[in-house]
Amino acid sequence: MTAKKNIILFWFTNDWGKYGSAYEEIALALAKNPDINKVTCILPPVKAQDQRFMANIHRHTKNLMVITPFWQSINKSGIGYRLRKWFNYRYPPLALLRLYLYFKGYRKENTVLWVYPPHKFIPELINNIPHKILITQIVDTNNFRVDENHNIEFSMMQYTELAQSANLVITSSANNHSVFSKLNKNCLFIENGVSERFISDPSDFPFIKNNIQPRLGYLDFIYQLTDIELIRHIALSRPNYLVLIAGPDGGILEASGITKLSNVKYIGSVPYGQTPSFLRNLDICLMPHKDNDYSRSLIPLKLFQYLASGRPIVSTKIAGTERWEDLVMLSESYDAFVHNIDRTFETDNLEKSTIRINAAKAENWDNRVERMMSKLIEFS
Repeated sequence: MTAKKNIILFWFTNDWGKYGSAYEEIALALAKNPDINKVTCILPPVKAQDQRFMANIHRHTKNLMVITPFWQSINKSGIGYRLRKWFNYRYPPLALLRLYLYFKGYRKENTVLWVYPPHKFIPELINNIPHKILITQIVDTNNFRVDENHNIEFSMMQYTELAQSANLVITSSANNHSVFSKLNKNCLFIENGVSERFISDPSDFPFIKNNIQPRLGYLDFIYQLTDIELIRHIALSRPNYLVLIAGPDGGILEASGITKLSNVKYIGSVPYGQTPSFLRNLDICLMPHKDNDYSRSLIPLKLFQYLASGRPIVSTKIAGTERWEDLVMLSESYDAFVHNIDRTFETDNLEKSTIRINAAKAENWDNRVERMMSKLIEFS
């Protein structure tokens, strides 16, 4: 690479710092990369009651900024309404953001625009932020989402358009790679990774050391991917085990009634900084995911975090787990899942914990980003 690049990352959700999503870890790894000068992560615009000017700008590290634009450059209300209205019309937030980035050294020839669809703000960024290279990264395929607020038609159109127009497409599942490589010859398949903060020391079952009830844990978004009925089957089959469910609820837990079971406890979202500790204190990590079109479009980020914790893992047999069959107990039925939990308590040990952790170390985000950068060099 002849000169260091500036990266502008756009993610489709305002969740920086909440869940350690893929874009966040990639932004942090990019900011440490010697071939990168600066990284700016732009999140979707929001309305703000106490808005001052243009955007909320947070400097996360020396060369990593996180910007949340406002829908108007300044508040419409207050003294001088007409002047404020004129200012918002004359100087929209993206125009000011573009000027701000210019003063920070972002120029067309040194800027890479890196977007994660789908979002209606992406075309505005492409049209208003000068850049030499466009990267589209597909972490999952929202075409298969079934929540009523999601516009599937828009997603399908934007995925296709961005895949065709990008200089580089990055996918995190084999299924997505097979789809998007047909739209763009420069298409990479790079799985999710794991942050160093999740790498633990090998350990045996915590319940033995602490003389407590064995703890089975599921940590993830609780939505259409989660097989609630499988979790219910586990809890009913093994009432002497405590089943912990953690993560944002997409509205299915309460309706299922599963938390009324005496050995099932929903603890809500675990702050990202506390996630490694939460996993280390489980006896077995569960991945009770449904095998459907949506699950085939992604490789769970939690799989790598589970491995790094050293704890044993019992999972359904879904896309992305096949290369881990020596380290993960894969289950093809509800009864097999429960049987694998029993087998894990009988056979797992400190040596296996060590093997899982060592395997996870090679799956770190720095290595993932290094592969992405190697491909990016070709466009310089």
